[in-house]
Amino acid sequence: MKFRLDQSTPNKKVVWTCTNNANPAWINTTITFETDEKGSFSFIHDNFDEKWKGQPPFDMTADGWKHFIASFKSYCETGTGQPW
Repeated sequence: MKFRLDQSTPNKKVVWTCTNNANPAWINTTITFETDEKGSFSFIHDNFDEKWKGQPPFDMTADGWKHFIASFKSYCETGTGQPW
């Protein structure tokens, strides 16, 4: 995986664009992590080419993020995540 850092605002927002990945559906997608003063957190992975919707590479992405976000939440709350 390779990403380009598009935006970095300390303690607020990070935006990456995927430039290379074994999963072709990721190429040119953006990943955004953002938090606010109240502690709210958002994660967005978007800009997928419509041709991937409903295709295995897109479905693998959705399933993978479900796992990793749950693992990240567990790590933040308990200090232990679930490695792939």
